[in-house]
Amino acid sequence: MYFRIIIMVLSFILLIRCKDTNEEQKDRIYQKSNSIIPDGSYVSNRYEDRNEGYDWVGVEVVSLDDTLIKISIRSRADLKRPTCTLHCIARKLNDTVYQSVETTIPVRFKFTKQDLSIYSSSPQELAYFCSGGASIEGKYRKILETLDTSQVDTRLYSKYLHSDGINFEITMQQDDSLKILSVKPAGLSKDNSTYTQQIDKDIVSVRALDLNDDDSPELLIVLKDFNSQKSTILAFTTNQKKSMSTINFEATDFYLYKGYYSGYDTYEIEKGKLVRKFPVFENGEPSNYQQIITYKLEPGEAMPQFKIYSERSVKINQ
Repeated sequence: MYFRIIIMVLSFILLIRCKDTNEEQKDRIYQKSNSIIPDGSYVSNRYEDRNEGYDWVGVEVVSLDDTLIKISIRSRADLKRPTCTLHCIARKLNDTVYQSVETTIPVRFKFTKQDLSIYSSSPQELAYFCSGGASIEGKYRKILETLDTSQVDTRLYSKYLHSDGINFEITMQQDDSLKILSVKPAGLSKDNSTYTQQIDKDIVSVRALDLNDDDSPELLIVLKDFNSQKSTILAFTTNQKKSMSTINFEATDFYLYKGYYSGYDTYEIEKGKLVRKFPVFENGEPSNYQQIITYKLEPGEAMPQFKIYSERSVKINQ
């Protein structure tokens, strides 16, 4: 009798466990099938009428890792100057929403399986990225194909900056398998030649400001390889507003030799100095220390250079 009862109880427990396991598996399958994958191409509502001459805006999204995506907003460029342009990195806030980093105005991107909504806490400011009274705000429909290459702006990156009376146009084009970066100054008194360079990284941010209080702006371009997570700076000075030349930045040798650098850099400007921060790695794993290196812009024999002003390791609160 007792044996039968024990068998019945065990059978009941096994039945409950099997049911729970099946429910958990169903939940996992459901969650997986309902997860939002932002990657793809999105278009404004006039895209289908593009062959009739209507203007349109497209958005291309590429995941860089589990928390970062690359956003490229471009518009039609075959009939007139592109209306809207924004190239940025966006960080994940939750399962469906990302927010731009290193942009003049914080922009949010909300994804569903069918569309993308672009918005901001100050919607009127989203016109900053457009001309002619247009705005990037609104809903964009996801399409299965890439954007129409015969009409879309071919630049992979485009940004205009102004500082201390000098303008900078920073662009990046794809040439076969190569990325070509161009920097075109305007307003210099002697030489406004365009600087071009082949690069194998993506542009994370650009900034123009006067770092050495000589009333002539510097231009800083942060470049990052998202495969290795390693970054560097491409920098220019404007030589008393006469011409533009590069600034030497010896960024890696000394701490690569020490063996504790594995990327994940950030760059900031603090009190007129360039500050670089990255996690310290030990035996291939991040430690609870962060390296902070401060650079000061100083004259050099052949060109200006960022010299190390200070370096320290700081313990990160866990």
